[in-house]
Amino acid sequence: MQHQKNTATAYNRYPDIFKDTISLVMNRPVAVLSFGCSYGDEIATIKDLYHRESQVDGVDILESCINECRSKFQSSLILDYSEFITRNERYDVIFAMSVLCRWEETETVDNCSDIYPFEFFEKAIGILVSKLRYGGLLVVYNANFRVSDTIYSDILDPVKSYMDGSGFVHKFDKENNKINSVYQEVIFRKIA
Repeated sequence: MQHQKNTATAYNRYPDIFKDTISLVMNRPVAVLSFGCSYGDEIATIKDLYHRESQVDGVDILESCINECRSKFQSSLILDYSEFITRNERYDVIFAMSVLCRWEETETVDNCSDIYPFEFFEKAIGILVSKLRYGGLLVVYNANFRVSDTIYSDILDPVKSYMDGSGFVHKFDKENNKINSVYQEVIFRKIA
């Protein structure tokens, strides 16, 4: 099952989150991953505006996105999803921005189990955690589910929340039922 099918993106679309995340890794080069990199605007944003010295890699599932990113970012490792799963790279920061969801398909439903079930989200979080170095940061924004509901919540310490929430995408609980509360946790540190 594919996560977000919409490839819409924009340069510097989440400036506060990028700035806050990069400030947490201080002024040292780090390995950064854009998970669901689409056409590479997130890669360009991080390299141009926030952390020029860092290696910024990307992963996507769509061949057209991968090909465009590879042509634009020869210095970055651009992988398709199956390559990403089998490689042993570890990252200091992983951004999963507006990718662990099915927007707009989930906008009007009360239960998303037929569209994008919690188990698929939880499995993706597990894969991302396995690619994250100890002490690394996982940034999940605009997801259909809460990271705190996953079995990985005990090894992911929330380090940055946002009063206005973790995105406009509707949230669901682990039984796939829509919830109406604001979920504020966005940036997590791997603590185990």
